[in-house]
Amino acid sequence: MSRPASAALQQLLVQALALHQQGRLAPALTLYQQVLDAAPGNFDALHLGGVAAAYLELVLRLQIPLATVDGPLRDAALASGVGLVEAQ
Repeated sequence: MSRPASAALQQLLVQALALHQQGRLAPALTLYQQVLDAAPGNFDALHLGGVAAAYLELVLRLQIPLATVDGPLRDAALASGVGLVEAQ
């Protein structure tokens, strides 16, 4: 891989990680996938993308009531807009 391509992938990873840390998991996953499309064996994109995907999957599967969620899980779910339901 050439240096410019490598630098571009590194920049995508930096952007993805920043989104991930903000709890914006869905857009982070999009960037992780872009890295993997260009470099399928990229460990950081595989690992961090897997962590983000698993986190979102947990929220979606459990349909966790919003009132019971606190801390980072709440922040991530609210930021990504998935999986939470309002308690009735």
